[in-house]
Amino acid sequence: MTASAYPTAPSLPGITFRHVAMPDDLGAMNDVANATRLAEGEEWITSYDQFRAYYESLSNCDPATDIVVAERDGRIVSGALRLYESCGFVVSKRSAIYRKPLD
Repeated sequence: MTASAYPTAPSLPGITFRHVAMPDDLGAMNDVANATRLAEGEEWITSYDQFRAYYESLSNCDPATDIVVAERDGRIVSGALRLYESCGFVVSKRSAIYRKPLD
């Protein structure tokens, strides 16, 4: 699936925002989510199959419009999905990992 640019994304130098390309982006998104969990001291991670199953079974989300990924140099560094609540993950340029929007 080809992903389109995300029309309401902020302008950040070196960062490109776009809609998710399902299922192609799921592996990289899972890698970033797992890195975030480990950096925050959590002891659990998700396998690719667990991550894929979660995203394929969303009931309050349309991936085509409700999931955005951010790329730096062609690599996914952040992602977010919109449900009834917001959640997301972000990796900064220096590989420090945060759960907050890039400033």
